Amino acid sequence: MKRFFGREAVVLGLLGAAVFCAIALAVRNAERSASARYLQNDGAAVARVDQPGEVARVERALKAMQLVAVVIETSVTSTKADESWRGDVTAKVTVPVRLLFGSDLQHAKVSRVELGPLGRSVQIIAPVPKRLGAEIDTLKESTDLSLGWLRFRTRAGEYTLGQARKGLSAAVDELTLSVDQQQSVREQTRERIRELLQLCLTGEARTTGVLINEPRIDVLFQDELGGVLDTRPHTDGGK
Repeated sequence: MKRFFGREAVVLGLLGAAVFCAIALAVRNAERSASARYLQNDGAAVARVDQPGEVARVERALKAMQLVAVVIETSVTSTKADESWRGDVTAKVTVPVRLLFGSDLQHAKVSRVELGPLGRSVQIIAPVPKRLGAEIDTLKESTDLSLGWLRFRTRAGEYTLGQARKGLSAAVDELTLSVDQQQSVREQTRERIRELLQLCLTGEARTTGVLINEPRIDVLFQDELGGVLDTRPHTDGGK
């Protein structure tokens, strides 16, 4: 029984990691290719910042980026119990979890573009980041097992641990981020949008210091005046 659960955990862990990495890689590749396409097709407009249609150009840059994603690392615990006159069994399994959040920039809006002698100021209103996927690392699990006086680890203990492992997926679905983690998702997403939009508008990525023609980019989320980050998984394309 113990060997079965260990093998099951390894297979599920490797499969989950492969799927999660594929999603994250696809999003990153989409970000890079979108920026490259925009610079190739619309980059000629970068040289003139005082031309009409500046708002439309920023909107095209946003639409080209499509989806911006960030990863948050946390943990989740699944607990199962079995009560009996022979003694109770309580099993807890805790594993690391990586959560992928994304903001769909197809629905972003340009609320302000200001041109002045010192450069441009752009304000963007972006959709709140939503959860796209999760990776459960079962290879790094920690367990806590409490056994009653006539209950044995080799039977009741391993069985209850197995039930706790099976509950990990549901525990991840119900996982809610802390306030600090929610803020981290927002700030990482905000900074990623700034970086990609700056690349599209100037043709340069900041490495150190300040770019000569670097625009000031302010990113607000649609619920910035109040609300809670939606940490539940979404499969409806953000609708």
